[in-house]
Amino acid sequence: MDLKILNSLWMVLSILLVLAMIPGLAFFYGGLSRAKHSVNTMFMSFIIMGPLSLLWLFFGFTFVFGESFNGIIGNFQYFALQNLPLNLNDIPSILFIFFQMIFSFIACAIISGAIIERVRQSFWFIFSILWTLLVYYPVAHWVWGSGGWIEELGGRDFAGGLVVHITSGASAFILAKSIGRRLDFFKLKKSYNLGFVFLGMSFLWIGWFGFNAGSALAFNSIAVNSIITTLTASLTSLLAWYLMDLIFTPHKPTAKGLNIAIICGLVGITPSAGYVGLWESAIIGIVIAWICNIGIRYFHSVIKVDDALDVFISHGFAGLVGALLTGVFAHSAVNNAIENGIFHGSDWTIFNANLIGSIVVMAYSMLMTKIIYTLLNSYITKARMDKEEEEIGADISIHGEHVLIIKNDMEY
Repeated sequence: MDLKILNSLWMVLSILLVLAMIPGLAFFYGGLSRAKHSVNTMFMSFIIMGPLSLLWLFFGFTFVFGESFNGIIGNFQYFALQNLPLNLNDIPSILFIFFQMIFSFIACAIISGAIIERVRQSFWFIFSILWTLLVYYPVAHWVWGSGGWIEELGGRDFAGGLVVHITSGASAFILAKSIGRRLDFFKLKKSYNLGFVFLGMSFLWIGWFGFNAGSALAFNSIAVNSIITTLTASLTSLLAWYLMDLIFTPHKPTAKGLNIAIICGLVGITPSAGYVGLWESAIIGIVIAWICNIGIRYFHSVIKVDDALDVFISHGFAGLVGALLTGVFAHSAVNNAIENGIFHGSDWTIFNANLIGSIVVMAYSMLMTKIIYTLLNSYITKARMDKEEEEIGADISIHGEHVLIIKNDMEY
């Protein structure tokens, strides 16, 4: 088979796999929420795709991949997909465009997990547009755009540790803090449906192979390596989390925790999947699991911010640690397009650039999120739903729908 055809088919498959992560995230979040908010939680993951698709086609692609303006943002050379070359990165340009578009969907959808069960839908709809335009596009250009300042500094982010996970995690933290805690924050809250959680995690896990391996933009040794490192990191994270649960909570390792462990491992390997080898990915999975397990255990009691589904720890912080470990374990023998990291060559270039980049990206995401929140909440639409809506549940008060109805209209 012709290599160009093979690469194109690989990118089509990767697009479909990454797209499957949206329903995966919806089920994962929907299962972790409570029954009276589950429909609304899943709705939040899907509704943003409509406006963000048009935003990407008109502005997003050119702002991220257009000719750089001082390393900050791309110009208008590809506005509304005009003047496109036939191929980008040796694949048909349209495949690259749609592959990257879904990344912007996922980054924004991740944020919703921090603010479920209390955010007004009109606010979320407008916020998703402004956040993607003002946070995601600039950061994606800094890291992946030709001439972006983090890329020029020597930073390396294979599939979105900085671009997707640090931006969404940091923004989720500020948004959750700004909107405030749920009315019953200090009461015991149980997940609605662990079956949904397992289903959603499975979609996410499978889709992540397209997310990471597809970022090689060709079916080559780097893509194959990314599949192996992604699987390894998620499995070692699962094992390390399970052992920690046995230590901290004897005889009570939870299924919910194991699902979160896999997600944390996947986030942690994302920035380095195409840059590190098998054993390095195993170490990354273990380190990420330890850090996130401890972080999730004590975050709410120490910080008192109602990040409902631990988005800041499992995405923002895991993405940060993963970006730094990229600078430690990157290996030119795996990918000759990069420099060796500290472990393989005592070269601090990637580590230092990723450290500076991560700090700036986190700070920028937090600042812009606070500005967007303040302007929207003050002048356009309130961020928080009414007390009555929150108590009744968003499913009925907003959508007029149940996630599940059993005989005699009993809601579960």
